[in-house]
Amino acid sequence: MSILTDDQITAAIKYNKDHLYDGKSPYEVGSFWLAHTEAGQAYAQKEGLEWDKSYEFFDDDLFMVDVLSAEGGIQDFLYSEPGDIASNVGAEPATLAERDGMFGPATYRRMQTYLDSLDPPEEVVPVEGTDHIIVGGKKISVSGVNVITFEDPNGLSITKESKKGYRKWGKERAQANHLAMLHWDVCFSAAACFRVLTKRGYASCFGIDNPAKGDGVVTVYQWLDPGVYRAVHGGKWPNRRCLSSVDFSNAVSLKYAARYEKMVGAPRPIIKGSRNNGVSSLLGMYKAQLLAWLRIERELATTWEMKPWFATGRKGRPDFYPSCEVAPMSAWEDGDGVTVRTHLEYTPKKWDIAGYQEQLIVLFLLDSDFRDEFPWLKDNFKLEESFWADWLEDLKGQWTWEEVGL
Repeated sequence: MSILTDDQITAAIKYNKDHLYDGKSPYEVGSFWLAHTEAGQAYAQKEGLEWDKSYEFFDDDLFMVDVLSAEGGIQDFLYSEPGDIASNVGAEPATLAERDGMFGPATYRRMQTYLDSLDPPEEVVPVEGTDHIIVGGKKISVSGVNVITFEDPNGLSITKESKKGYRKWGKERAQANHLAMLHWDVCFSAAACFRVLTKRGYASCFGIDNPAKGDGVVTVYQWLDPGVYRAVHGGKWPNRRCLSSVDFSNAVSLKYAARYEKMVGAPRPIIKGSRNNGVSSLLGMYKAQLLAWLRIERELATTWEMKPWFATGRKGRPDFYPSCEVAPMSAWEDGDGVTVRTHLEYTPKKWDIAGYQEQLIVLFLLDSDFRDEFPWLKDNFKLEESFWADWLEDLKGQWTWEEVGL
């Protein structure tokens, strides 16, 4: 018996017809169900089916919704312990809201990350890039960042790969009041994120890859020109109000900590990050990833004559940093001084990038070079306040971040 109402089933069927073919085919989804889920394996054994063969019932719209939403089905698998929930909400059962029968981008990413995790980790190798990004067709120099643009021979271009996921800026450009929205990609590389985005009909302007094993250099892939196009990446208002978007490569779940050590040669930070319904432990960003984006963000701010500024928490208390509440609609329509937002500030259904602002605060408090390069963060987060010393001391027993001595 389906957990969905008739209206929910109708909505799921319509959604899957509109979106399923942008990513995985019914055959791939059905094969995943047969090969990896409890319900699928039981059905295959009962009917004598093989997971790598195509069957007519894969094309049945109602059956596909049930395969996704049912107990022991794909979403139950991916959003709970067996699939390890790439977004790391712990060993909690999948919720009814997560088992909606729609093969949306979150389900797609978690399926792809799970499949990628079955393969041996590949070391991140150094890639020679340039020292500039492209905005409005013009090259903008970015000191201290290795960039591969969509124009480079080894680059990745959203517009060449897909006809979906982006629009040319029109008159709505005049109302854009944010520098950027930040995401994590729940993938193991920027290249994998690019594949997910283009297959699903989404886009992002930049992808921040993992540090290369050996020299620790992060390569930033520019996939789209934010001076010409707006990306479809975060919802109605972010798509129209954010001049750029970025995806940090990070599979997030603590399960993948050892995998990153093999890929990068250094452990990812293990941190705690604020989210809309609490605090969770997760894999944080490498310092080199944070530096690369802040340097690009600084040049974008200069180009567009905007000031980078993050949302801050209620009452100025550190336990509410960063902002872990959805921004009011007025902030998107009219602006509130905040110009850089994480995805969780738009919808409670997302929690990327939890812990991002906390990592910036830790770097500012512990790294003098970082303080000298990004002094504006002191005013943004009121880091002259005395309570930050106690906050940092408490953090030392909860975080593991070798790069800064935690």
